[in-house]
Amino acid sequence: MTDPKTFVIPSGAHASNRLGVSMRTDLPFTVKDEGTTAITERDLENEKATSRRLRSDLQACRSRLGEVLGSVVAAEITGVSAADWKARAGELLEENRVLHEANRRLVEEIDAVRARNRDLTRRFNSPG
Repeated sequence: MTDPKTFVIPSGAHASNRLGVSMRTDLPFTVKDEGTTAITERDLENEKATSRRLRSDLQACRSRLGEVLGSVVAAEITGVSAADWKARAGELLEENRVLHEANRRLVEEIDAVRARNRDLTRRFNSPG
């Protein structure tokens, strides 16, 4: 049992403290707060999580703003709209794909020619 001159604040009943009201120390009894530490630690973790989420949201907003401003500036400088840039980018990606495929086929042909050349060179240089 607690001392009759000790007033215990149950865990979770610390609203006056959270509102910035300071506890009086000149009272004729002792105030003992049993839940403040755990609640404060939980509040701190919640605030840290909120801060991480807000930082992530801010980064996403900055990234998107950069994309939009980049499109606007590019359109102002070149006179080409963002839709035209996207269409051109799609055309270039397709052209790049076609060129990579052509390059792959040519490398295969060169490898086949080199192999044939090695075979003919061996035949030519062999005695017999």
